[in-house]
Parts: sequence; structure tokens; C-alpha cells
Amino acid sequence: TSVMERTLKRLRSRNYLGLSTEEIIKMVKSVPLVLKQWNKISPLICFLADDANCTMKQIQRMLRRYPQLLQYSIENKLKPKMLFLCTELDIYNSSDDFPRIIAFFPTILFLSEPTLMAKITFL
Repeated sequence: TSVMERTLKRLRSRNYLGLSTEEIIKMVKSVPLVLKQWNKISPLICFLADDANCTMKQIQRMLRRYPQLLQYSIENKLKPKMLFLCTELDIYNSSDDFPRIIAFFPTILFLSEPTLMAKITFL
């Protein structure tokens, strides 16, 4: 078997999200570093489900649209950004608003705070 076949087999065995083989291949092609970050998927799912109150369907959507999510630190990047957004938008992660926002616009988690403030102020 080729390296790619072995890698896909390994990824499928750790596929907690129910993504298809084609979706995994697409993620790897768009962001090859996903291969190295795949072991971060379980903590990321727990964070998004428990802390951000996202459904599995929303998490799947985020990773399909923005697989780079696997590259970011939960503690250093995602949690602080979630707190900032919830505070500035006056929403709470227990509501449906926050998970819906990040599911449709996952890139919002990676904008700098000054950029986000400018966008929030504009709205």
C-alpha cells in the first residue's frame, strides 16, 4: 500500500466526525498540515461542543469549510477569541447565537481583536 493509502486508513480510523474519505482528502489537499494536526481533533471537538456549545453538524461544517481550525491552539487562540467575541457581541456561549456565528463564519475566530472591533463598531 502507498503512503497515502496508509495515511487515509489512519485518518479514517480516527475520524470522530463522520467525514467521508473524499472530505478528508479535500481537507488534506487544501491544508496538508492537517495530517500532522489530526491528533488535535478530539480536544477541538470537545472544546467546540462543550465550551462553545456547537453541535456535531456545526463542527463538521466548520472543519469542512476551514480545516485550518486544527492548527490553532485552543488555550492560546480559540478560548480567548471566544471570550472576546461573546463579551463584545454581548452573547453568551450557552446561547445558540455564538455556535451559529462561528459555524457559518469560522474565520471570525482568526481575525485580530482590533480588526474584529472595527467590524463590530461598523455594524
